[in-house]
Amino acid sequence: MRKRFDKVTWDKAPTFDQWKSEVEQCKALGWSVDRDNFMAGVTVVAVPVMSQSGRMTHTLAAVGLSSHLELSAVNALAAKMLQEARQLSGALP
Repeated sequence: MRKRFDKVTWDKAPTFDQWKSEVEQCKALGWSVDRDNFMAGVTVVAVPVMSQSGRMTHTLAAVGLSSHLELSAVNALAAKMLQEARQLSGALP
């Protein structure tokens, strides 16, 4: 995993340990956010859409300008996206 991490071209790269910690946090929350790391000035929120067997089959993603997205807005957006993802998951085989 470290080799793949090192190949990513970031605008503002976290350390590998920071990234691993963020991945664990994402697993616990059920959604992920990248704020200015991959691309400066851009925030991406993503949530998985799961099949009935528990396999991730799709992803919902929202992209916005970081300067227009406060932390509270990111959290609210993620909550709404999680609701939508659950509804979509219920419709999948």
